[in-house]
Amino acid sequence: MKTFSDNLKTLRKQANLSQQQVADALCVAVKTYQAWEGRNIEPSLQKLLILANLYGITVDELLSNEKVEGNISLETKVNAAPENVKKAIYNLLEM
Repeated sequence: MKTFSDNLKTLRKQANLSQQQVADALCVAVKTYQAWEGRNIEPSLQKLLILANLYGITVDELLSNEKVEGNISLETKVNAAPENVKKAIYNLLEM
């Protein structure tokens, strides 16, 4: 049976994001995010909504006991990228 922690980790890996990148996007400490992935501790409703939006799924899907697959948009991936990568992408798009 999948847990919230399992879903969170799966979605992050599918998006090729680090724990630090997701923590930064949520404005929480990486240790807080690690606790959500590792100890079955759930974040506030506000953070759940942000996570669901980040991964392109509903909160219900995020909390479900079933396997989830995110629908990560290119914009989400770019926004989660390090600043130097973002700048390089934007520079390429402006050409």
